[in-house]
Amino acid sequence: MWISTRLRLHRFLVLWIPLTFACMNGNYAIQANYKPSDALAAEDAKSEAAQTYANIIAVSEKNKDAEWAKTLVEVLHSKEIQDFINKKYEGGVALIE
Repeated sequence: MWISTRLRLHRFLVLWIPLTFACMNGNYAIQANYKPSDALAAEDAKSEAAQTYANIIAVSEKNKDAEWAKTLVEVLHSKEIQDFINKKYEGGVALIE
């Protein structure tokens, strides 16, 4: 519901408020069909903010050694998935180690 509200807000802004320039998080830009390659500027994946606010994989203590959790991490770090993410999101989503 929150994402839906954000996208409705985006549509409202585009339709009713003429903008010369705007800043938004990459995930919202991608959801609104903006291409990361069209951005005037983008934050470096190695920046302090990118490192601080990155999405993480978190599991409960009891599942930290579960096979499914290890497989999930392995798959997300695989070259095949990274190639897919880079192609799909044009560099707008970066793996943070």
